[in-house]
Amino acid sequence: MDIPSTITSSLLEGIRSNKQDAWNRMVKLYYPLVYSWCRKAGIKPEDSSDISQNVFNGVSQGIRNFTREKPADTFTGWLRTITKRRIFDFRKKTSNQPLIYEGDIHSISDFIEEEIPVEGSNQDYLVLLRGVLEIIKKEFEENTWNIFWRHVVEEIPLEDVTKEFNVNANSVYLAKSRVLKKLRSHLNPPA
Repeated sequence: MDIPSTITSSLLEGIRSNKQDAWNRMVKLYYPLVYSWCRKAGIKPEDSSDISQNVFNGVSQGIRNFTREKPADTFTGWLRTITKRRIFDFRKKTSNQPLIYEGDIHSISDFIEEEIPVEGSNQDYLVLLRGVLEIIKKEFEENTWNIFWRHVVEEIPLEDVTKEFNVNANSVYLAKSRVLKKLRSHLNPPA
């Protein structure tokens, strides 16, 4: 399963313009994903944090060069490439023995791909989805969010949700529709 790019054109433009709120949102969304890739590669938690920070330093230096020329050119893929490089650099620096794979990043792809899947995994998607949900939660009234969460995420039957929140079925459907629409807009940004 491919992970959607999830970065909207407006957010990307905000990052390129060094708008602090855009940077904060991007880091909140993608830091857990980068960190999880580091942990999957067997990196200790404290080192995973350091590598993740290095990844975002790399993003800040290279964001102006990121483009979507083909459908396969995703922000997540670009971020994964930077993460692979930082993990390799970390291992090279901390290893007591020389690495078998020297040279550019393409020559070590087989080594890295065993530790960080090239295609997005369900786990990666769930980490990213969790980040998007955290971001959009603030955009809804608490009652709307709780109705959505109980019915959609916790799979509580409609009748039980209407009783719990003292609302009619239409209110439940409306809450579900609003949150899912916002979620889709973040997971499937316009090209």
